[in-house]
Amino acid sequence: MHTDETLEVLEAVSGSLGNQLRIFSQDTCSTFATRELRREAESRRRRQVREGTSATVTGERRPRLLNLRTYKLHALGDYAAHIRMYGTTDSYSTQVVSLCCDWCLILHSYTATRVSSNIALANVDL
Repeated sequence: MHTDETLEVLEAVSGSLGNQLRIFSQDTCSTFATRELRREAESRRRRQVREGTSATVTGERRPRLLNLRTYKLHALGDYAAHIRMYGTTDSYSTQVVSLCCDWCLILHSYTATRVSSNIALANVDL
């Protein structure tokens, strides 16, 4: 259960984390030459060979950078506002929607079976 105080702390910490990640990306990440993993390079090479997408297929490891442009990091600042608006994720369930979808699938398969058997009976020569 969140209180207004804990949500204010979450907002402050989220903002601070965002600032620290940007500083880390600019200062620390630029110092190191990072490359993709060997298994990533091999996987890419196998995919290129299979698809024939590249004229020159090499297993060379490409440079990799820290990607701060992900939705997870983009939405970090909105978490507290969404908790205020909708509550925490343990306060609601998607079970009702899931049960409704299951019922719709059962109903659809039943009606599809009935319709196809009726069509088959209609096509029988007497």
